[in-house]
Amino acid sequence: MMTEDMQDMHWHILNASTGEVIAKPGDVVTPEMCERLSALLDTGDLDVISSEMAIDLDALVSPGQGCPECGERGQDELVWRNDDEFVECQTCGCRYLP
Repeated sequence: MMTEDMQDMHWHILNASTGEVIAKPGDVVTPEMCERLSALLDTGDLDVISSEMAIDLDALVSPGQGCPECGERGQDELVWRNDDEFVECQTCGCRYLP
C-alpha cells in the first residue's frame, strides 16, 4: 500500500540497458510503475539518480559505454586519453576501452 509521502517521485529512474527514463521527479507513482520498477530490479537494469543532483540526462553516455568499474555515465567524468586510445573515469580512476 502506498502512503501519501510515497505518491510523488523524487528521483530520476532509468532503464540501465536502454537509457529510457522510467520516471522523473514530480511523476505520480502508480501500481503499474511499481511493477515495472520491480521487474527492472530483478534484472539489475535499474539506475536511480537523486533529484538532488543537477544532472542533464542528455549528458550521459549510452548504457554499456560507462565505466565498467563504478558505472559512471557522465560525459564530463569519462575522459578520452592518449589520442583516443582509452577512456579514464574521473570518478574511480579506471581506464578502459568503451
